[in-house]
Amino acid sequence: MCEAVPAKFHGFYQCTNGFQFNSACWVNCSDANNQTESINNLIRCRKDGTWNGSLQICSSMKGDCQLPHRLNSQIRLSCKDGYSIGAECTPSCLSHQNDPVILPSNMTSDDVKYWMSPPKAKNIVCTAGLNWYPHPEMIHCIKSCEPFVGDNYCDGNNNRAYCSYDGGDCCPSTVITKKVIPFPMSCELHGDCACRDPAAQEHGKETDQEETRYERRQEESRYNRDQEECRYDRDQGECKYNRDQEECRYDTDQEESRYNTNQEESRYDTDQEESRYDTDQEESRYDTNQEESRYDTDQEESRYDTDQGECRYNRDKEECRYNTDQEESRYDTDQEESRYDTDQEESRYDTDQEECRYDTDQEENRFDRNQEESSLRLGKLIRQNSPFLRLRFYAKAFICPSEFSYLSLLQSKF
Repeated sequence: MCEAVPAKFHGFYQCTNGFQFNSACWVNCSDANNQTESINNLIRCRKDGTWNGSLQICSSMKGDCQLPHRLNSQIRLSCKDGYSIGAECTPSCLSHQNDPVILPSNMTSDDVKYWMSPPKAKNIVCTAGLNWYPHPEMIHCIKSCEPFVGDNYCDGNNNRAYCSYDGGDCCPSTVITKKVIPFPMSCELHGDCACRDPAAQEHGKETDQEETRYERRQEESRYNRDQEECRYDRDQGECKYNRDQEECRYDTDQEESRYNTNQEESRYDTDQEESRYDTDQEESRYDTNQEESRYDTDQEESRYDTDQGECRYNRDKEECRYNTDQEESRYDTDQEESRYDTDQEESRYDTDQEECRYDTDQEENRFDRNQEESSLRLGKLIRQNSPFLRLRFYAKAFICPSEFSYLSLLQSKF
């Protein structure tokens, strides 16, 4: 028989025959698309009581457990490794005289009988389902055992199954001195210091306590039934109470027959596993074909989008050329208007030049007329004056011809 699968896989593994020889256990790693991971997550129990490998955490199993809450008031937890998958928290009792134990969900520490031996709660583990196992609510505190077991004194506090019935000190057939000495002396031999060990010879005889033993067996039967009904459920947060991790429920005389049956079941399960593997391969190929089909569809859509983009690009180029032509047309129109304005300016300039030349001609005409009038007046004066004046006029015109003018001569009065 092999050791139990690590608690962090609780609720996520399956076994063909528990932890017995040749039993196969596995963790099914499937993602959201039911795609099975390629890791080999199957182990088998060997003859030497060891597994041929170890289970692995699936890549889809991620996250942290929540901080343990709803604890009993007497319990405290120490989580040095954090709250990730596989992390362990150690429980302890506030009173050093108590031990943390695991009880069914319908029991408390007050319901523990002397013939019950609940397992100690060494730690709780964060499972792959992000739940704590065992559930923190199932941890309670009961009285610890005194360190005086097997000292030939019957200690009333230790006379219970949890303390191995004080090492046999409370029954005459099991104590070394063959005489029960209660401790303290006030402990009654028919009460807390009575012979309760079911393995003692005293309980192998028919006595008047048969009815009491029957009632105790009834209590034990109800307790075992409650233990069986209290299995840890991953979604509800309940825990299966099992003292030895895996109880042997098979009869010794039928062991060989059950082994052969288990072998057949193992082969059947192996065939089922291979069938599921083939089915997964088919589904994988189907999904691959679906992916290729979607890829082809995406390629077609991509080409369609590319054609649409090129069409829009060509349309934009046409619009751009149209706008360019419009701009050139407006530019040509502006050039024509500019040339028209330039011609108008030149025309106005030519007109102004003509007018200026006309005015200049008018001035010259007026000047010529004035010269003519001056000459006429001068000749008239010369004719009217004496010969001396005519001589003076000619002399001045001969000496200074550049300064000579009729008008200046008239003003100088000769």
